[in-house]
Amino acid sequence: MAATEVSIISSDQNGLITTFNSGAERMLGYSAEEMVGKRTAAIIHYEPESSRVWQAIEPRNMEKTIEGIDVFRERARREGHEVREWTYVHKMEVI
Repeated sequence: MAATEVSIISSDQNGLITTFNSGAERMLGYSAEEMVGKRTAAIIHYEPESSRVWQAIEPRNMEKTIEGIDVFRERARREGHEVREWTYVHKMEVI
């Protein structure tokens, strides 16, 4: 029972969601069917927070600009891992 209250979301190296469990469905309002293999994890991240994260890790001498889903994986790519708290965006139902 407790495992269903834990939100588990994972993505592949291209940012496509590969795991979206029932806890994630309840927390974010999307179904696994809507998300797995179809959506980038960027859709559930709060954009202003993502921009701040990139500004915090962007070295001044970088040869390339990091955008999109790469913002979420660049630190892990460089350092081998990343532990960070994120603010997630709930799906809005349009009536």
